[in-house]
Amino acid sequence: MNVTARVAEWEGKGAATLRNAGRHRTALVTGATGEIGASVARKFAAEGWHLLLQYRRDEKAAKKLALDCHAQGVTAKIIKADLEKATDVDGLASAISRISDLGAIVHTACPPVSGKLAALAAVNFVAFEAIIKAGLPAMLRRQSGATVFVGSTAMDRGLRGWEQYAAAKAMGQNAVSILDRSYARFGVRGLTVSPGFVQS
Repeated sequence: MNVTARVAEWEGKGAATLRNAGRHRTALVTGATGEIGASVARKFAAEGWHLLLQYRRDEKAAKKLALDCHAQGVTAKIIKADLEKATDVDGLASAISRISDLGAIVHTACPPVSGKLAALAAVNFVAFEAIIKAGLPAMLRRQSGATVFVGSTAMDRGLRGWEQYAAAKAMGQNAVSILDRSYARFGVRGLTVSPGFVQS
């Protein structure tokens, strides 16, 4: 696949935006039944994005969220996947690779702060890296797209008891930074958003 950078078209435009700008595109939101994921999904729907919503366990909440998004006039599909399991990640990656109009990925899925390092790393890095690789070809074909990783201010605060959580978040941030450095010149951005404490 040959990719040509349209640098002249991007200069001076500032930070990437996730607005649909009137084009019908699809966004993937992982951890969609969580407080952050559900809010992100509803915002995408309000701005005209079609959605693929990944959830782990709560099918009832996922279906309710999909209905809320449908009410905005967009399509919303749900997919069950435990991002700690390689077979489920493979299934999700396969579904992503079939989305020809993929324009955005927002990775909000994450085990709790008290989770074990293996689980935290599996979701924040191993699964996330697979998701990035699955979505990248569609974005490169159009030279447009953004992948957003939900990090944490815990990476900078050095909170006791949060060491493993912060380490896993740092791994995900590194993955998305590599994506941005490698493909921003082709219109495909990688971004990290690091919120503070979230009531959920």
